[in-house]
Order: sequence, then structure tokens, then C-alpha cells
Amino acid sequence: MRPAVPVGKMGRVSAAALLPDAADPPRRPDPPPWVEFARAPLVPVALAATVGLVADRYLTVPLDAALAVAVVGLVGFAARSLRGRVAPGAALPLLWVTFAGLAAARHHTHRHSFDPDDVGEFAQLEPALVRVRGALAEEPVARFAAKSDPLEPVNRPGRDSAVLRVTALSARDGWRPASGLARLSADRPPDSIGRPALGGLRA
Repeated sequence: MRPAVPVGKMGRVSAAALLPDAADPPRRPDPPPWVEFARAPLVPVALAATVGLVADRYLTVPLDAALAVAVVGLVGFAARSLRGRVAPGAALPLLWVTFAGLAAARHHTHRHSFDPDDVGEFAQLEPALVRVRGALAEEPVARFAAKSDPLEPVNRPGRDSAVLRVTALSARDGWRPASGLARLSADRPPDSIGRPALGGLRA
């Protein structure tokens, strides 16, 4: 226990009495926030998945190679974990390799794998007019041309825009089932200010 603090007649405390007791241990400063964040168990998993996503984004890793990396990492993790002499943390890098391979495979299928009836499969190199059926996937919006821009044409009309979820596509032998998203754009009449986009159609 600390001794009583001597107080003078005027109620002032001496500076020596305010010094900490030499027997009290110094308080350690709190670690910075990034140290606690780096110790989180899912941070290495997130970093490994990010490496897989970046690798497929810029190197276009084949799907078979990404799945092979995931399988090799999982088998290596299981083999090392079953050994009694191996520390549990020594097998974790192999598990991170598994997550990197799975992330690369997921990203590859999202960018390069489409349904057989996707509208992109019917598109040709040359632009062509086609008839489609579908439903609005997003609310239509009106975009009016800026009249104050000197680089814009004077008679340029405004446009209504929306995203169409395609359900069928017209072909020579009739309507074919189709899937995918398409950008729907239509010119607005000159006297359409104040009117809803696409004549009031809703998603």
C-alpha cells in the first residue's frame, strides 16, 4: 500500500508525492490495431483466396490447374495432419493453398463458363437486329442529353435505360429459350420531360 500523501496547509500536494511507486510494474502499451487484426484466424484464408483471384484475373489459370492445386493442398494438409510428430501449424500453409486454388477455380467459372442458351452464344461478330423476350431486372432510368455541352449534337434525344433479363430469342425456326442479361436502351421523345422512363414499365 502507498503511504498517505502529505498535503500542505494550503491544500497543495508536493510533486514528489505524485510520482508512481517504484514497486509498481510499468504498464505495457496497447498493441496497434493491425496486430490484433493479423492474429485473426481467417486473415490467412482471405489472403490466400485473394492470391487465387488475382492469379486467375491476370494469368487466366485453367480450371483443371486450379482444381489440381486445391486437391494437392487438401491432400497434403490431410497427410501432414495425420502425422503425430508434425505440429498442427505446420500443415496450415497447405490448407491456404487449397483455398487459393478454390478461389481461382470459382473466379474462372464465373468469367468463362456460361449456360448453353446464354444470349452471348447467339451474338455474332457483326451487329445484327434480333427480337428478344424477357423481364426488366432493374428499374428503368431516364438520361437526358446535356444541352449546355458544345460538343454534344443539338438534336440528340434523351434515353431510357434498363437491364433486361432475357427469356427467349427469335430465330428462323421460332422462339428459342435464352438466358442472360442485356442492356435495354430507347430514345425518349422530345416532349417526354416529366414522363416516367420506358412509358412507366417497372421491374
